Amino acid sequence: MKNAKLVLADRFADVRIEGEYIRVYDTDDTAAVVDHLMKNGHVVSEIKKNKIGLEEYYIELMSQNGGTSSAPAKQPQFPSGNKEDE
Repeated sequence: MKNAKLVLADRFADVRIEGEYIRVYDTDDTAAVVDHLMKNGHVVSEIKKNKIGLEEYYIELMSQNGGTSSAPAKQPQFPSGNKEDE
């Protein structure tokens, strides 16, 4: 999973491992996420697209320096398909 996160971090600015998922916060284009992973040799077995909750949005906003940036509205989630990444 770590390798898939690194691959995604090359293209997207806010990529995090959360539990058994990799979350991409700065895009809502799931096709771009899947395409980038597949072009780099990673298999995607599942992808979810869900909106960020108000509480999570508030926490993210308050954790940023000065609160000047806004948190993204959506983030795809998907488990890595590669066992060697884990």
